[in-house]
Amino acid sequence: MKRIILFLLTTILTFSAFAQRPYGCVTQGKTLEYTTYDADDNVTGYSVTTVKSVTGSGSDISVTCDNQIFDAGRNSITSTMESTITYNNGEATANVGGYSGINIDVSGDKITLPSRLAVGMLLDLGKMTVSIEGISTSVTVIENEVIDREEITTDAGTFKCYVVKQTTESRVFGIKGTTTTKTWYARGVGAVKIETYVKNRINSTQILTKYE
Repeated sequence: MKRIILFLLTTILTFSAFAQRPYGCVTQGKTLEYTTYDADDNVTGYSVTTVKSVTGSGSDISVTCDNQIFDAGRNSITSTMESTITYNNGEATANVGGYSGINIDVSGDKITLPSRLAVGMLLDLGKMTVSIEGISTSVTVIENEVIDREEITTDAGTFKCYVVKQTTESRVFGIKGTTTTKTWYARGVGAVKIETYVKNRINSTQILTKYE
């Protein structure tokens, strides 16, 4: 359950973007596979997102994706979940469906990412709540800033990215904590790399390892 919550939050926060040439994938048929590593660089799992359909144009685009999570042995640990990101006049709304037999509700502020980024830019703050089968997780974004511009290479290719540092306060299963993430965003692709820090120490890393 915890892994599902973390995946949902990552999906919502990293695929939210501005409508015109967003920092998110809007190409129908594309598959994005992320490999997750722990603090010791051991593989802990995979997540796969496939863009099923893209409708609309200009400032009004709707992107529907299938998402699935796998363990380190590539065994499926969830059924396929459908999510839709709607880009409309500069704002993005994420609608996340449930896994088979699981009811999921996402509410709260829209955390958006402009189509034009610059180092030093301050981005949206806000609070969201994810409820899974009546279990609620609240996440408050208290820091959100573009801190760097960098070209990085992964197994999926070489990407020119802006680096966004985001700090959140959350309460998961009654446990309160503060987490900092650094996300490398590439235009037209979305998140290429995500580093997660807890108590100023790296906790996990997600890397885009397939983009085809």
